[in-house]
Amino acid sequence: MSRWHESGCRCPDVTIVSGIPWCNYCSTLLVLEDIPPPTAESVPPLPQMQSRAKMNLTWPSVVRYTTCCPSDQSPLVHPSTFGPTGETHAKNQNQASKTRGGKGAFPEITAAHQIRLLRLTPSETDGPVHAYLELAHLGSSSTPAYEALSYTWADEFGDLTRQSPIFIGPYWDVIYLTRNCEMALRRIRHKTVDRLLWVDSLCINQDDPDEKSHQVGLMREIYSAASRVIVYLGEASEDSNTALSILKAAAAEPLLPDRNPMIDPKHRLALQSLFQRPLFSRLWPASERLLAHHLEIICGRDSVLWLNWPSVPVLAKVSGSSWLFDRNARNEFAGQDLLSALLKFSLYKCSDPRDKVFGVLGLTPDGLIKPDYSLHSEGVYTGITAYLLKHCRVFDVLALAGCGNKKFNLPTWVPDWSQDLVQQFPEDVFALEEELEKDDVFRDMYLQMAITFNSPTPLELELQVDTYIGWLQTRAVKILDISGKMHRDRRGTIIVVALGQRGNLAICFRDKTYQCGMDSLFLLEGWSRPVILRSDPETGSYLFVSVCALLFGPPTSGLWLASYNLLRQHNEREVRVSSLSHEENEIIQSFHSELMDLCQLHPTSISIDSISDSLVKSRIFDLGLLFLTNLWKLESRLQNQWNQLNQRLGWMFHDQIAAWKLLQDMSQSNEDQRYGNGKVSFHESEISLFEEYCGIKFPISYRWDLARFCWSFIRSPYTGPASFENAWSPIYSQLKSHLSQLQTWAEVTEQLMKVLTYSQMALSKSWVHFPGANLPEKWFGRWRRFSAAMESGPLATVHQALDVDCFWDWSEFEDSLRLRERIWNQGMPQQLDAKVNDNIAVLLGMKTLGLELDQYRTIRIM
Repeated sequence: MSRWHESGCRCPDVTIVSGIPWCNYCSTLLVLEDIPPPTAESVPPLPQMQSRAKMNLTWPSVVRYTTCCPSDQSPLVHPSTFGPTGETHAKNQNQASKTRGGKGAFPEITAAHQIRLLRLTPSETDGPVHAYLELAHLGSSSTPAYEALSYTWADEFGDLTRQSPIFIGPYWDVIYLTRNCEMALRRIRHKTVDRLLWVDSLCINQDDPDEKSHQVGLMREIYSAASRVIVYLGEASEDSNTALSILKAAAAEPLLPDRNPMIDPKHRLALQSLFQRPLFSRLWPASERLLAHHLEIICGRDSVLWLNWPSVPVLAKVSGSSWLFDRNARNEFAGQDLLSALLKFSLYKCSDPRDKVFGVLGLTPDGLIKPDYSLHSEGVYTGITAYLLKHCRVFDVLALAGCGNKKFNLPTWVPDWSQDLVQQFPEDVFALEEELEKDDVFRDMYLQMAITFNSPTPLELELQVDTYIGWLQTRAVKILDISGKMHRDRRGTIIVVALGQRGNLAICFRDKTYQCGMDSLFLLEGWSRPVILRSDPETGSYLFVSVCALLFGPPTSGLWLASYNLLRQHNEREVRVSSLSHEENEIIQSFHSELMDLCQLHPTSISIDSISDSLVKSRIFDLGLLFLTNLWKLESRLQNQWNQLNQRLGWMFHDQIAAWKLLQDMSQSNEDQRYGNGKVSFHESEISLFEEYCGIKFPISYRWDLARFCWSFIRSPYTGPASFENAWSPIYSQLKSHLSQLQTWAEVTEQLMKVLTYSQMALSKSWVHFPGANLPEKWFGRWRRFSAAMESGPLATVHQALDVDCFWDWSEFEDSLRLRERIWNQGMPQQLDAKVNDNIAVLLGMKTLGLELDQYRTIRIM
């Protein structure tokens, strides 16, 4: 703002002489050439981020950032904000006074809900535009009735230069506006009375970021409190009068919701031309129209009042912005969340990229976030995303993020809000009905099941955002590393991960330019959609690549494993995977404690409490799968056989001389008498269950060794004679007469050892100390040790080398089988039974695919 009077002018008396202001008091004529307009465009330069290592995130204030402050950096200072009285820093006030021409013409704002209003003086002619600025308090009973102007700074040609002078205050101080703003003021001023207005370019000091932040934060109240919002579309065109006439007629007609009027082609073109004007594509005017209670639309000298906000079906036929003129738009939008508002308005344009966020804040009801124009764009975009995640728990915002093209140097988990954003989830794009005829594998995938997750947000979400670098730290489950056949089509990218006979997993996402890196599939805590993250080995962190959808299909050939039957349950098109409920978690912990007590598994030096929750769940799930294999039924049958044979024949081995002599005979006998082959006595329906549920092929063939079986009854320490050639025992002949039954006993023992081996494989590494887990290894290891010792010389010389590890202990074997029998009889609790609980069945099915969903760990996404 510039003053053109003599320095001693105290009582300005300005009149217009031939269209030029003249002061009668100091006898000065305005010479505009002496007050040149600014050369730069009216949009001030934006603050710039120094580097990604110095983001200095502090906004919004409701977000608590994690500060890992480097030693060489000074502590953060929050940007200046308006205090309770609305005061700004003196430095900015002084600068504002210099820029605007003093307190008299540009009154200072000193209270939190104080605004400036523009009193536009009347004019009968096309003379200069003159106005006064005055202060008002929003929400006060003394607040005068005012109107708000909605317009675009740039004209239809995009001109943002400030070349058009208007005059402010009693001194008629000169301020330059854009041509479009000056023309808007000319069109709306009255001929005989003042018009009280709120106009952003004049009522906000655009050179003071603190004041601008504060005033933009009041936009909701400003436009909502206005008696009318005046929408200036620009000057008239050939068909603009026709378009406004159509709008006048539509506004005058009663609302007919079911009416779908026809529209004349010429009228359609006129309306299309009107709605293609720049104002309808700009963000601020769009939000201003939405806040208005009453509208007046002005184009050139013509106008139309939009007082009753009727629904006009004809507008929907010609403009995507017609929703802003619907009577229900305001109420419907008021109920939307912040993310929906950001998405809706991301399609609109604005000169300042930060306004893609700031321009929407006033539309949401909570009012917790205020704009801050001292921030760089990266700080605004990261801040609003952190707010949505940490404060609102709106994880769907991550579907807009990724490593794609961005105009700003943003963390990969932060969307580029400056772009047109459309939230379209992969599962909606890759519809199951779509076919891919060129590739049978992909076609088969689409004939199977979609996997969806139901992950409720925990009450205490471990979510952190770093102040300086802007990393996002959260807990996540790594589902699998991505490696497979990649296919692209018009919708995006599909990667098929082959899981052998367990099936195929298709990872679908929208990025058509995806290039595979060190990528893995994750499920973030609190969000139900799987994501692709790229590992950065140097930092140990990840980059956010994309949200994705999962499909599960059959293997390309061979037998289906049980994954399919477990997963499909009631729906052959969709698998919904839910986290364990609080009740299910409690039952798992309780059942595990019962098993530990039942089997006396926990060492006295280790507390049960030291076992992690994830290990407990893994143990119970492994046991649940083992129950589904029915291997325990085979074990029970073999155990009964073994016990019967032991009762009938075991007493004879108490005679150690007889046992030694039989061992010696069997060691020297022919192979047909000593060895034999057999097949595990599965029932026909049980043969494939172990492979189906555990993914391990059970070899049903086995080989028994009668010498090894006889050895197992030799006791330690050895106390017998040096040679058994002349030794006599009445039991020996009885043992020899029962060789066929001893062979059967040996066969049952070998089958039990094989069952123990494979049941432990099913339990994987979660239950290393499960009863009988180490018996097969001991059985064969101690036999080899004994055989090696016996081969080194005659018994008389080697018996000293036969230590305890050369002998077998049947009591440990029998105790283990008894403990296992108690577990099988105990069974799975009904709430954890996959045959009863569908969610447990699905989680077990995921486990059979090798997809562990309970192994949470903390990760950082850069």
